[in-house]
Amino acid sequence: MSIPAGEEIGMETHRADQTTFIVEGEAQVTIDGSHTKAGPNHLVVVPKGAEHNIVNKGPAALKLYSVYAPPAEPEGAAFRTKEEAEEAEKGLLTKLAEKAKDAVSG
Repeated sequence: MSIPAGEEIGMETHRADQTTFIVEGEAQVTIDGSHTKAGPNHLVVVPKGAEHNIVNKGPAALKLYSVYAPPAEPEGAAFRTKEEAEEAEKGLLTKLAEKAKDAVSG
């Protein structure tokens, strides 16, 4: 994932453990209200259910990758940017809403 300077992932939680490796840039990582700085070659572990955010604090793009256990995305999913991930998430939420609507009306 690439996060532009001054941008962030946004506060979120997952139903899986998340391990994030910082490749390039300067980050501020928040996990359940605790803040720490992270840079290249730092590994951040976010426990399942923890509220967390990663903010790009550097002048250039923050490059990182995350691994979820168990997987948080369908097999083969890969997103290069936050926008791509958010767009895919919208699609998933729309599908879930349609299934729920069908279940209630059907």
